[in-house]
Amino acid sequence: MQALVDAQNVERRIEEVGAIYRSLTGTDIRPRSGQDAEIPPEKDPLVFVNERLQQLLSLVATATSAAPGPAWTPAADVCLTEQEIAVLVDVPGVARADLSVSVTEHVLVVAGERRALRAEGRLERPTGRFQRFVPLPLEASTERVEATVADGVLTVRFARGVRSTNVKNVEVR
Repeated sequence: MQALVDAQNVERRIEEVGAIYRSLTGTDIRPRSGQDAEIPPEKDPLVFVNERLQQLLSLVATATSAAPGPAWTPAADVCLTEQEIAVLVDVPGVARADLSVSVTEHVLVVAGERRALRAEGRLERPTGRFQRFVPLPLEASTERVEATVADGVLTVRFARGVRSTNVKNVEVR
């Protein structure tokens, strides 16, 4: 049985965090005091790195929700198979023409707008502009990207392969 935690998995997670940080700040991560942070010996390294990644994403979400901007953020799943990586984003009530999909520095960016109904009454569904950033696994290749929307779900499919870092806009079908 192969161990789930190995140096390659930890390095991959560290690279993913670095790519997210670079895409948000435009600079590389600089370790404090010129040293890498140590992983506590009682912690599983992969779990430790995943926790730190989730903390980073939570901080980003908090910072962006406190600033004026998107009125709502759609939920997203990242699904991995041997052949592809699929990102599913809930966008009920959003017209295809109101969606924008792009990939920058290994981060999928989905933006759009759910327009308000012209009706009176008790309206609970959030409306307005949104923007969702989804960090992609390093093996997501932007050479072959396909985006479709059906039944209120935007599905963006990436081939698994060699990492590519070019900026790319994706047409939604």
